[in-house]
Parts: sequence; structure tokens; C-alpha cells
Amino acid sequence: TPESVVFFMERKNKINIGNYLERSSFYQDELGKRKDADFPPYRRVFFVEVEKKSKDAADKTIKKIKDIFQEDGIGSCASSGAFLEKKTQYRWRLIIRGDEELLYKALFRIYDLPEVQIEADPLYI
Repeated sequence: TPESVVFFMERKNKINIGNYLERSSFYQDELGKRKDADFPPYRRVFFVEVEKKSKDAADKTIKKIKDIFQEDGIGSCASSGAFLEKKTQYRWRLIIRGDEELLYKALFRIYDLPEVQIEADPLYI
């Protein structure tokens, strides 16, 4: 066990550090938060990323993905994606979550699209 524990916080809120030190208590608290937020392990979350060298190519792939999601009835499961422009790349990121069976069908359809990456239950969003 450590000799001391230090917490850095933006706001001066009272916290119960016992929740952080007792593993089982922390675990149960975290699971409760995840259930309320509809996060894994209670709901699957997928991160879809498209990276293309031209904006036109990126737009075509994005349209294809959106069409597939609409056809498979999961358009409402997707958060609007962020479109980023870098020096030599155009990147679009999308987070989707919902019923596993519906999502899998659509994700398998976009899996083979060139320069499309899918990450299941990402650690960082």
C-alpha cells in the first residue's frame, strides 16, 4: 500500500477517498455509473473512423456509411461525427451505441470499406 494518496481536482468538491481505496466499493460504484450512462458492459459502444487523402473520397465513404446505417435502422444510434482536416488527410470519427444485433449487421457491412477502422468498446472516446 502507498504511504500517501494525492488527489488533484479542478473544483473543490468533498470526496470520499475510501471509495477509491476499497476496490470492491469502487468497482460497484463504477458499474452503477456505467449502467446509468448506458456504457459497457451494459451497452456496446463502437468507434468508427474514416481516413482519406481527399475530401471528396472521405465524403463518398461517409455517405456510404450513413446510407448503410439508415438501411439497417441504426441511424438514431450514431452520434454525429467530427470531421477533421489535417495537412494530408481527412478524418471523420463517429461513435455508435445500441443493440448489439442491429449494430453488428451494419458494422459487418462497412468493415471491408477501404480506410475505415472500427474499434469495439474503446477505452478512450
